[in-house]
Amino acid sequence: GDFTTITGLGERMLLAENGGAIGLWGSSSVGWIKNDYLLDKPFYDAIFTPGMSVGKAILSAKTRYVAEMDYFDYLKSSLVYTYNLIGDPTVQIPFPEETVALTIDKENPKPGDVIIISGTLPFSSGEIYFQLYDSSKYKILSKPLVTPFSNGSISYSMQLPETISPGNAFLSYYVRNAKKDSDGHGATSFSISGLAFYGMEIQPKSPRSNENVYIQIGVDIPNIQSLTCEIDTTSASEYLDENGIEHVLSFQNLDKIVTISMAPVASSTTQWQTTEPIRIGVPGKLIACRFISSNTSGQRISSPIFTFQIRRKPDIYPAKIEQSAGRFPELLISIQNNSNDTLRTTVHTNRLLPAGTEFSLGDITTILLPNRINQVHFPCYLGNRVSTFKISVDPANEILESNESNNTIVDSFLVKNFTILPTLGTSLEGIRTDTISIGDIFTLSAAPSAVQDTQSLWMDIDTTVSVVNQPDFSLISASTENTRFGLNVRLVNSDSTVQAFIGIKPNRSIDFQDQTLSIGRWNPHLKIWIKEESTAQNGTIYAKSLIPGKFSLIKCSDSRTPQIELNIEGQRFFQNSYVSKKPNISIIGEDDNGVQFLREGLFVKLDGNPVPYENLSVPDSVINGNYVSAQFRPTLTTGEHTLEVMLYDAAKNVAMETVSFIVSDELKIFDYGNYPNPFKDRTTFIYELTQPVNTLKINIYSPSGRLIKVLEEATVFSSGSEMSEGGYHEVTWDGLDKDGNFVANGVYFYQIVAKTSKKTVKSTGKIAKTR
Repeated sequence: GDFTTITGLGERMLLAENGGAIGLWGSSSVGWIKNDYLLDKPFYDAIFTPGMSVGKAILSAKTRYVAEMDYFDYLKSSLVYTYNLIGDPTVQIPFPEETVALTIDKENPKPGDVIIISGTLPFSSGEIYFQLYDSSKYKILSKPLVTPFSNGSISYSMQLPETISPGNAFLSYYVRNAKKDSDGHGATSFSISGLAFYGMEIQPKSPRSNENVYIQIGVDIPNIQSLTCEIDTTSASEYLDENGIEHVLSFQNLDKIVTISMAPVASSTTQWQTTEPIRIGVPGKLIACRFISSNTSGQRISSPIFTFQIRRKPDIYPAKIEQSAGRFPELLISIQNNSNDTLRTTVHTNRLLPAGTEFSLGDITTILLPNRINQVHFPCYLGNRVSTFKISVDPANEILESNESNNTIVDSFLVKNFTILPTLGTSLEGIRTDTISIGDIFTLSAAPSAVQDTQSLWMDIDTTVSVVNQPDFSLISASTENTRFGLNVRLVNSDSTVQAFIGIKPNRSIDFQDQTLSIGRWNPHLKIWIKEESTAQNGTIYAKSLIPGKFSLIKCSDSRTPQIELNIEGQRFFQNSYVSKKPNISIIGEDDNGVQFLREGLFVKLDGNPVPYENLSVPDSVINGNYVSAQFRPTLTTGEHTLEVMLYDAAKNVAMETVSFIVSDELKIFDYGNYPNPFKDRTTFIYELTQPVNTLKINIYSPSGRLIKVLEEATVFSSGSEMSEGGYHEVTWDGLDKDGNFVANGVYFYQIVAKTSKKTVKSTGKIAKTR
């Protein structure tokens, strides 16, 4: 149907708030009757397989449609791309847990007959639902029949409708236990009398060429004296009319008709079978047959035309060669199996050398599943730069195919997957240590000592590199073909790092004497480029760096050191200030071009001892690398301490900051007064505690000694930590008394009171208020 607007029925059901559908698979454009059917049928063949997801069923349907559809080739791609899923492709249809098989007492009942359905059920009690379908698989009953059962069995009488069509029919049933927490299902097929001939079957069901085939037919004709089967093995063919409806053309040449007599099947009163087999030698051939009966009165009755098809010869061929990003370099070979059979075959691989010779990489035996593209992994060294491979499927022609000329493919690609070995480092063939290259511009080499385990290295050109928020950095393209040109290196299926030498050899004019020119490495966490120490030699710029990573040629003119700010409990450190025994220390780095808050860029020492990078709390993500902070909370002893911080920026400029502080074993208040004093509308009290206390208050008194205001944690703004924490504090008073009125001009007194469970210390001072 046409689903180009939101008024489509499927979309309406999908968007329904209460009920409707959980997914929609349909065409986004106008479809074609025959092609829609050929795509929908394999979907329904697959979706009811237990464990099958909607997405896998759609993929299976599209694959079978492309492989098996012999008409309207120009519509194949259109239909595959216009049929789309709106919904979750991982959804699976829930199936009843138990399988049920019931029997019907009459083999060939007439319309209107009463049939008895009986059998054993998987539950002791519950209810069972019945639905009846005719030969066209249309529902006969307007709603299912429901009946209870007990004692683990059922015996139920059902009257067939008078209007049911003669021919094949089947009864579907769904059973549920009394608790409604377990269920089962099944179906029983039978025939409705009234058709003279019905239910043709062949044995085997999908015959190969030159295989013995027996034909069986159901017959509802009284007093049969003889029955013959006429078979058209030459002229039967299918065609489509202007509406896309399929028809069969057959029995055009009566001289080529094969006639075989038939005999009743011993175990049935209605089934007849050919007395001898027929063998068809042409794979894929459409066979038409009809049946002629004669009764004792000499009356002849001819059946409609039935058809079946001989299984086609398979056609297997390599469709594509790619390189796979596995743990070891390998070829990923796509092999199409156009057949209904699972095939076992050999795949032979050669690498074509520049001199025109072929180097055999060996064989691999694989299983090809039917009617799909199969992925075959072939581990091998892929070479360097551009490599050419020749793939041959079934090279010995052991499988009889419909087309033997398409079993070989030759293809080339830029090699991006390489091996790193602990014994050799980077290696192209696993024989010696090699420098690997890509695009004739980038090179990479790693020494054996830098590699801990065998790994697969993936290198690719990146033409999307850019620089943001680094005003003194610019990217320089090493290629004449791209304005953006970088190298992306990753280690496949590994979280480790390897030290390697990166080389960039531009194919354009570059001033190698420019001291601002170097190799840059992109840091995805900080979102900045970091300058690597680089050297120029023989037209190539080299740098030692860690992989994985993204690299590019850069120019950096930044010579300014980054800024470091050290805070304790959210406030700036002051030399020789007091801190608590477990202070919260913050390190803030800032630079216009970015700071290296990394293991290799931030170094912290406490009392001369390095603080492990793992002990620093660095944000998991940052907006940009120009302003970053880290925290740590050491446990300190009483006495003097020193904190040293060294920080590199993105340009490798380094800054250092050192502060000294004291942890006291005695509770003291260092009262630095208030500022401004006198004040107009607000003033800030500044004090320092040598230890944390239980409570701290600042009491403000009038000249007569009346308490007019209490400043405490719950009622004031204080920068940084809580008022009672050890260390430096600033607490602001807004000039209001406890009733919310501005105090009058004059001189006031304040007293800072700090209490622990064992001790109270106080400090008193004066404040002047003016307008």
